[in-house]
Amino acid sequence: MLAKIYIYDGSFEGLLSVFRELILDKLEPINIIQELSYKPSLFNDVIFINCANQKDLSDFCIYIQQKLSNKAFKAILLCYLSELKGFEMLLYKYLTIVL
Repeated sequence: MLAKIYIYDGSFEGLLSVFRELILDKLEPINIIQELSYKPSLFNDVIFINCANQKDLSDFCIYIQQKLSNKAFKAILLCYLSELKGFEMLLYKYLTIVL
């Protein structure tokens, strides 16, 4: 079985869509990468996640905000805006712990 890499369009909504799918379906990625940063590999299974519809995304944001403080949700947004290398997996691991 190949390791799964999840690709998103680079938007905050796209990243939340990836988190939504992974967390609700209890999936474990090897990596989460923006589409523009992805370099193809023979040894990984690539899954492109389209942006969830507005209702599903809104419901997921409300779910996160109910579990976290507004300050913590803002920290997630600031981490996204920082564009640190590997921030997607850091945020994913954080969300799996706190949710």
